[in-house]
Amino acid sequence: MMTLTQAFAELEDYVDASDPDLDLPNLVLQARVDLGDLQLQHVIGEGSFGRVCFGLWHGQRAEAWPVAVKTLHRYRIVEESLRSTIRAAELELSLPPHPHIVGLLGVAWSVDSARVVLISEFCAGRSMAQVLESGSSREWEMHRKMTAAA
Repeated sequence: MMTLTQAFAELEDYVDASDPDLDLPNLVLQARVDLGDLQLQHVIGEGSFGRVCFGLWHGQRAEAWPVAVKTLHRYRIVEESLRSTIRAAELELSLPPHPHIVGLLGVAWSVDSARVVLISEFCAGRSMAQVLESGSSREWEMHRKMTAAA
């Protein structure tokens, strides 16, 4: 098993290494966000992957943009998890925008603070898990269910 320091060194090597197996996909590199541009507000959820916070992304916009910031649990920062997170981010970033799918906006990481984060669009209201657990989606009309599934 890789140590936290080794895992982050490996992640940083993705960017600088000449080994093609270690290169980050261009989509992920282009979506890299400076952690200093994120302002975390409060926790909105937590699971086996990590913690999700409501945050503000200052970036290149005049006004801060509300986002969901998913932070990978430190014990999850091992080579296999980093590789699968990078693959998932690449896939999500390659998808065209869709009105019914929360989009991935960026990724960020830092060796110094031992953090890997995914920045997504923020959707107010309940989480998908809460909607499914409440059973309220069972009461939807068929056309609404079909629209949500599309």
